[in-house]
Amino acid sequence: MSTARNFSVRRLSRRNMLDRALTLSPLASSPAPLALDASAAVVLHRRPVPDLLHPIPVQRVDVAQTKHAIAMAFASGVSGGLFAEALDRSKVAASSWQPHAFASDLFLTTFVTRCFTIRARTEDGLVSAGHLVKLLASPPSDPASVDHRRAVVTELLASSDLRGELERLYVALDRFRALLEGATGEGKWDPTRRQLDILKVLKDIFDRAASGFASASSGLATLSIFGKRIQASEAYRALADILRYDEQLATLDIKVRVGADGKIRGFQIVSVEENAANPFVRSPWRRWIAKIELFFRGFRFSDNEIMARLIDTVFDGLEDEVVHLVQLLGDVEF
Repeated sequence: MSTARNFSVRRLSRRNMLDRALTLSPLASSPAPLALDASAAVVLHRRPVPDLLHPIPVQRVDVAQTKHAIAMAFASGVSGGLFAEALDRSKVAASSWQPHAFASDLFLTTFVTRCFTIRARTEDGLVSAGHLVKLLASPPSDPASVDHRRAVVTELLASSDLRGELERLYVALDRFRALLEGATGEGKWDPTRRQLDILKVLKDIFDRAASGFASASSGLATLSIFGKRIQASEAYRALADILRYDEQLATLDIKVRVGADGKIRGFQIVSVEENAANPFVRSPWRRWIAKIELFFRGFRFSDNEIMARLIDTVFDGLEDEVVHLVQLLGDVEF
């Protein structure tokens, strides 16, 4: 019996397994235990959620729990496995397949962990192998969801540009995950710099989603709708402003004096031009007046503390959107 099982597993190719996930060949008539409730569906025109698996976007991760975990991770930088845990707990669409009846016999978990390697990642493996196993073992009963997934795959196969955009988006999402969970060890000594790096990657994700999939006609188009909706929000404008403030407080025009040996002998600042167009930048005299006023009122805090408060405020305005990125990462892996 064991020999027969091993032989059948060797004959299954990756494409055959994907075909099983994208077709309707029920093994049983009872629904999957994690079937989605109708209330979980989110109408696209009300609040576009990036969903590559369903024609009507659905929020499948636990929003409240995931949002709380994200806030804690952003503040502390120590939350390894946040994305994997949220995806493992996420729901799947109603399915007539029963994973417990065949998944272990087909060694589905072993197949996924060994054969589904994403080369775009800096490390081997998947963010959540359990999530992918769950999706493969529970093909949707709704034909519209099957057609939706096939259309996405067909468009990706036909367009190298869209494939490249999706790979770059995945790299940005994985980079965001690593920074948020503290998996890279970056920013341990400078929490403010780490949080600014997270905001920078967030802006890159939103911009890539908005511009990279504008020409898509399949479910990939929801990425563009999602990105453009965020770009039109006040929270995004605050995000862009604080990143410009971090990158360019002012521009200095200097003259450098070099000696005969090629070494710098001195330099002279010719002009200083502050980035007055940025709402976070205040004139020098206003900054001094503000500090004097705060001093006489008895307040004692540094510029870094003020910057940290501004960063928290900007991130708070984006938390509801960041939750969607957890689900999107799992969809892109699938």
